Amino acid sequence: MPPKKKDKDEDIDLASLPPWLHVICAFSLNMKRNRALKLLEKMRVSPKSFQKTIHRDDIISYSKDKGYYTDPTTLNEKQKKDVKFMESIANTMELNSKVLAKAFSQMILETDIQGRKVNLSK
Repeated sequence: MPPKKKDKDEDIDLASLPPWLHVICAFSLNMKRNRALKLLEKMRVSPKSFQKTIHRDDIISYSKDKGYYTDPTTLNEKQKKDVKFMESIANTMELNSKVLAKAFSQMILETDIQGRKVNLSK
């Protein structure tokens, strides 16, 4: 079997990347739902060049992709009947604040690494 080819991501040492400054802002919108939705839509439609808006749905889909969360509605009947499979994913079936925090921190870490790589190429 031939050796695996290394990805570009594996070639870069994280310690050699330039520093990266990131700012995380969380909005708690204590206003009527209509006004909050309008504000969020404006932020989504015309973001600043340096702005990346991350919504709760983005974090949930990221956690599904990484395997931190398994949506019970997406399981088929065969998977639901398989006892071993259900035991293996039992701890990922619940979407709680711990799962969201873990997924968000990993998402931020990946974004930081991507930004540092771009900063290195400049």
